Amino acid sequence: MPEPTLIAVGHRLALRDDALEDLGPAQAPRNYKDPEKIAAAVEEKTQKLRAQLNRRKLTGRVERIVAYDACESRYFDSATVKEPPGAAFVAWLRRQYAFPTYPRADEDPEVAFYGFGVADCVRVAGFEATLADPTMPIGLWYGNYACYDPYEMIVESEIRDVVPASKVLVRLGIAEPAAPFLVDYAPHIDPALDCRFALEICAALGLVSREDPGAMWAAAREAHSKTNGKKTRQKAAAV
Repeated sequence: MPEPTLIAVGHRLALRDDALEDLGPAQAPRNYKDPEKIAAAVEEKTQKLRAQLNRRKLTGRVERIVAYDACESRYFDSATVKEPPGAAFVAWLRRQYAFPTYPRADEDPEVAFYGFGVADCVRVAGFEATLADPTMPIGLWYGNYACYDPYEMIVESEIRDVVPASKVLVRLGIAEPAAPFLVDYAPHIDPALDCRFALEICAALGLVSREDPGAMWAAAREAHSKTNGKKTRQKAAAV
């Protein structure tokens, strides 16, 4: 079987405006009796819940997605389109690739996604697109196991709380230890940067060509920017 197309993804998710509506209240442990401890426990659970809701299909939404097809040098950035980011990303995917319906057949996937927390992104974007278009193949976001987090591939679950993504970049030689951006770097702030780093980690692991993947990504991004800038000027001239 042919190898699946590798798509590096960077994304940022956010809460839907109605995310907190109709949700049951957080509960403190039943053995808590002290009102202050109960209030503190409820507040802690509420904050943890809020931190997770943007990664859930019913309560999350896509704020921005950047994707790069390392095989065909295709680049996508939802910041350059007017459609909602999740729906625009799925529309871009469907123009290039095929996805199964559900139940999934016993076949190798045509596309494999790599990125920090990319499974959450694919689920939220796919669900958004399905609500807008019922013909969307559910196999894109439900039961799709071809979603890989390069950070989790390298860092064991027991130490993820203490090992930042910047440590992975340094260990793989993608960034210098003294690089200024590493001081504040964390995934899901700049999707374009996350997309590039996901690609470079994949290259370091031998999943894509090791021949300067950063330069390949940058060239595709520049070409994408020029193309969309030209389209914008043409539309403005036609008005």
